[in-house]
Amino acid sequence: MNFFLGFDQRLFYYLNGGDLPFFNYLNFFLSFLGEGIVLFLIFVGWYLVSRKKIALLGIGSLAASGIITHILKMVFSRPRPLAILAQVHTFGYSFKYGSFPSGHTATAFAAATILSFSYRKFAPLFYLFAFAIAYSRIYLGLHWPSDLVGGAVIGYSVSKLFLKLELRINNKL
Repeated sequence: MNFFLGFDQRLFYYLNGGDLPFFNYLNFFLSFLGEGIVLFLIFVGWYLVSRKKIALLGIGSLAASGIITHILKMVFSRPRPLAILAQVHTFGYSFKYGSFPSGHTATAFAAATILSFSYRKFAPLFYLFAFAIAYSRIYLGLHWPSDLVGGAVIGYSVSKLFLKLELRINNKL
């Protein structure tokens, strides 16, 4: 267990940002785009404009991922890097608790998985964007690398489950 904590800290220090204004603002913006409410509103807008069923799957997977991450944050109550480490580059936020799992990463990967199902040729871009949002959380000093892994697994898995259920429902109809 101690090995994993040490590895998480070393990897965090390696990936945590410097104080470069352009990258501070870029990562802050990416982090903002990973907010559950922002992605939720994008999917709601998509549904209102196009009435595509896939937008409803996106809304459902974002909501379910958000609920799961919120519950797990309460269960684990893991301190964020700022609460433990002496030197952490932060920008824009200074939260100290509720680190595991990363909700931003969960919603980013949930959205990427749903979008990749409908627009397969853009899948690498969707996942690249999800990885960028995840990385922004470490850059801003808000999450441990393992928090991102947990969030990515939740977002991806929940979306795959939604897509599988939708396929089963369509096959039965």
